[in-house]
Amino acid sequence: MKNALILVYFMITCNVSGQIYDVVAEDDTRNGNGYYTTYSVALERANDVKTLDIEKSDANDFLRSKTYFPNLVNLNLHFSKGVSQSRDFENFANLETITISYSWYLSSLPSNFTALKALKKVYIYNCGLSVLPELFFSNPTLQSVGICGNKLTKLPAIPVNNEIQYLNIGYNEITQLPASFENLKKIKILSLKGLPIETFPEEILKLTELESLELTKTKIAVLPKEIAKLKNLQNLYLVGMNLRLIPSGLKKSKLTNVWISEDDLSEKEKNNITNSLPKECKIEWTSKENQLLDINEKCFCER
Repeated sequence: MKNALILVYFMITCNVSGQIYDVVAEDDTRNGNGYYTTYSVALERANDVKTLDIEKSDANDFLRSKTYFPNLVNLNLHFSKGVSQSRDFENFANLETITISYSWYLSSLPSNFTALKALKKVYIYNCGLSVLPELFFSNPTLQSVGICGNKLTKLPAIPVNNEIQYLNIGYNEITQLPASFENLKKIKILSLKGLPIETFPEEILKLTELESLELTKTKIAVLPKEIAKLKNLQNLYLVGMNLRLIPSGLKKSKLTNVWISEDDLSEKEKNNITNSLPKECKIEWTSKENQLLDINEKCFCER
């Protein structure tokens, strides 16, 4: 989000009545060259708008409108208030990224919300979503999804043919993953941070391309020995959990970084954990209250 006024100064040489003057000119780059942070200005230059980055009343007005920006590629809406359902974007043929954040009244999305041919990234975080459309994950062009910090209790089915590589569903009220979760065959980064899940989801064991897994602040107390099947796993986030053991099978894994809370661990338990991981693996012993370890700031959830 870019709220600050950015001024670009340049010198113009003028000849007035035989005298040479240097004049400082200002260029307000908040609106122009395809990038707009003011809705009213964007409306006047609809064909030029490629990135629309608006907030508060401007975001409200856009969500309630049927305004069409034919060349819009990136849409960023922040701090909307009083809008419970988003409009649809079915005519936005070039839209690749949708970001909606800190819009706590937003509780639902239209059924065709993600049905855009060019759509690659959707981030709806720190809002009030209680349900997702049944076809939310069905767009085969979708690669990156962040829906953390909402009120979701379940996820819709994930189709076999999907291109999703990044998924953050943290800080929702989801207690169980759908069986179709195992269809995320291309996923590399997954965050379940803060979910009230008590047992390690078996579906994750099928995600063999997974490189980074965040289980921080979940209620999982035991990691299954089968986690060693995640042959590409490199980063594992285990902060704020009650883990006291790490499966010894991870000794031969590709893990390079593990973050884990040490608050209640004895020295013997810490040594056992260290000996269960590859020698090359860097272990970050940290506090249970460490909130800064979020995978990828594409979807930073505050709680």
